[in-house]
Amino acid sequence: MTAMALRQAPADQRRGPVDSHEWWDQTSPLRGVTMKQYELIGTDGRPYPSPAKGLWGGHRGNKIYGLMECPAATRAIALGSYVKSRVFFADESTAIAAGYRPCGVCLREKYLIWKHERREGGIYCALPPDRRADNSSCRIG
Repeated sequence: MTAMALRQAPADQRRGPVDSHEWWDQTSPLRGVTMKQYELIGTDGRPYPSPAKGLWGGHRGNKIYGLMECPAATRAIALGSYVKSRVFFADESTAIAAGYRPCGVCLREKYLIWKHERREGGIYCALPPDRRADNSSCRIG
């Protein structure tokens, strides 16, 4: 069996096109069973395999993160140029820690706060002050 054959899901488990951030684990402890894995971006900006799908999407080149159903990202994906630079995050604080900024379309309020605080040289935080335990979800603008 070739390496390519090991990386593909069985035909009965495929459900249309494969997300750009998923791959099939070749090292499953169960013989003959493949485990779906997803490639997410960590707080250090590096990709890592995860058994769970990312809940936030982003663009690697522009360092933008947003909702998975963002209209701007959906349009860009439909045009085809966005897919190769698409990245995924487990949560919003990971995207911020990795140096990504909020999308100006789907996260308009957070984008405007980020833009204002960046202009002022302040600190941008994903969580409001009453939900923050410390500044771990913050980064200097």
